[in-house]
Amino acid sequence: TLAGVFTLGLVAYVELERLSGSPYILWSMLGYIFFLMCFLPISTGYSRRFPPYFSQGLLTGQIVVALVSLIVHQGPVAPVLLVVWAGQLPDFFSRRLAFIQVAMSALAFYTIMRLCWTDAYPVISSLIYLGFQLFALSSSFARVSERNARERVEQLNQQLQATRILLAQSSRQDERVRIARDLHD
Repeated sequence: TLAGVFTLGLVAYVELERLSGSPYILWSMLGYIFFLMCFLPISTGYSRRFPPYFSQGLLTGQIVVALVSLIVHQGPVAPVLLVVWAGQLPDFFSRRLAFIQVAMSALAFYTIMRLCWTDAYPVISSLIYLGFQLFALSSSFARVSERNARERVEQLNQQLQATRILLAQSSRQDERVRIARDLHD
C-alpha cells in the first residue's frame, strides 16, 4: 500500500508539475485523487468486506483514470499508473482474465500513443510498459499464491491440533475404561 501510494504521489507530482498552467490541471488532480480513492480500499484489503464486483468496479475506475490521463499527459511517467493497476488484478481475477486485461490495456495505451502522442516509437514504448505490467502481474500472482498456501497451512495446522486434542481425549477415555475394568475385575 505504501509503495503504491508513494508511486502514485510521485507520478501525480511530476505530471501535475508538467501541466502547471494547463486547463487540464484541475481535472488531472481530481483524476489522481480518484485513482487513489480506488486504490486504497483494494490495497488495504478493505474492499474484501464487499462483494467482488465492488473491487472490480474500483479497478475499472483506476484503468479509466489511467487511460484518460494518458490522453492528457503525454509523458513517460503517467503509464506507471497502468503498472500499479496491473499489480492489483490477481486478487480478483484468474490468470487468464488478468492477462487479457493487461493485454487490452497495452493495446489501448498503444492506440492512445499512436493517435494522441508525438512519440516516435509507440510500439517500443507500449511494449516496455507491457513488460512492466506483466512483471507486476506475475509478482502479484506469486504473492497471492503464497498467501493462499499460508492460509492452507494454517487450516491444516488447525485441523491437526483439533485431531490431536480428540486423540488425547480418546486416549484418556480409553485409559479410564481400562482402569474401570481393572477395578471391576
